[in-house]
Amino acid sequence: MIKFGLKIGLTGILALGLTGCGLLDTIRGYVRSQPQEQAIETPTAFVPTGTEAIPPQFAFVGEFDDTGLAPAAVPDPQNKDRRLWGFINTQGEMVIAPQFQCEYGEDEIPCGPFVDGIARVVRERKTGDKPEDSIIEFGFINRTGTFIAPPQFIYANDFSDGLAAVTVGKDFQAAKVGYLNAQGELAIQPQFLSAGSFQQGYAPACQGPDYERAKCGVIDKTGKFVVPPKYDWIDMNGYQNGLLKVMLNEKWGFIR
Repeated sequence: MIKFGLKIGLTGILALGLTGCGLLDTIRGYVRSQPQEQAIETPTAFVPTGTEAIPPQFAFVGEFDDTGLAPAAVPDPQNKDRRLWGFINTQGEMVIAPQFQCEYGEDEIPCGPFVDGIARVVRERKTGDKPEDSIIEFGFINRTGTFIAPPQFIYANDFSDGLAAVTVGKDFQAAKVGYLNAQGELAIQPQFLSAGSFQQGYAPACQGPDYERAKCGVIDKTGKFVVPPKYDWIDMNGYQNGLLKVMLNEKWGFIR
């Protein structure tokens, strides 16, 4: 994703910069018309002290997001082999009660971060009497822990640019991907074999009868292809530095 940032130089010249992974650093302070009157605030240096801000107490934790919340797990009192996840604040207080199953694969914690006040979460649903008779379903909550979309999707991305890609179906082979808005409504009906997150109004997406015959392009927020689906593969991470990686006839390249 391309983001813009302003860098203010010591001469008072404004420079516009681009970066593919974040905003450029901005010199904190102000610049007067005369160079000798410039005043620059010196950032306070961080010095590790070893002080425990939140003492070790949880079965596992994720990362804090920009809103000051992090997923955290505690043992499930009903099942010693399982953990329940909620969200803590920076004081270590559990502000959203443990109720989710935020473990997916070996290294993914699919709960949070909160984006525009919404976070994806996971719950397990029993489908039979055996321990293995269960499926996991993705949903979305707001910062009070209230569901804006109850768990119902077999997979979901985090919100990005006002929409979240959600996978609808009984299994991945027959599933389709659509997009959910912040009101919990399907803004773009499930119709794609695969699709990525929106960035600045556009997202990579693939369609076709099956994965082997899928063709990929770029859609807008109406679900319409603005780059025709003609590529055999497309980078679901989206544009990086204004370019999107694609593959056609086993040859690799980039599109704008």
